[in-house]
Amino acid sequence: MKGIKSIICLLALSFSLMFTNIAKAETTNSYETISISEDDIDLLAALVFHEARGESLDGQKAVVEVVLNRVLDSDFEDTVYDVIYEKRQFSTASKLKGTVPNEENYEAVKYVVENGPTIFSTNYVYFSVGKSNGRNFTKLGNHWFSTK
Repeated sequence: MKGIKSIICLLALSFSLMFTNIAKAETTNSYETISISEDDIDLLAALVFHEARGESLDGQKAVVEVVLNRVLDSDFEDTVYDVIYEKRQFSTASKLKGTVPNEENYEAVKYVVENGPTIFSTNYVYFSVGKSNGRNFTKLGNHWFSTK
């Protein structure tokens, strides 16, 4: 009888820990508060195609994170579309219409949308090929990412 009680306690503890971790994982996606449509996913993939072509999957994810971090930041626009098309922000914005992103571009976008920031924290809101904006510069591939 004592062995059965021990097994039941262990099972109860295991389930408790499992559900705690699931709940924690669900609350760690900083981007789940952003309304992201299929059009936004297509737009992000097109941006990644132009801005991060030739970069690693992590480099592509980091570009997506910068856009979504800006949506969360009160100093920037509050939709994916408006962040991307904000004047003088993304040099490739005028080329996005008609772009056919590849599978890896979509993979990067969907991963970030579903999992939240995994490359940088949400305070990284800039990237460029040089150290031109922000501070706390971190290089990933051919881009420099930075905070305000």
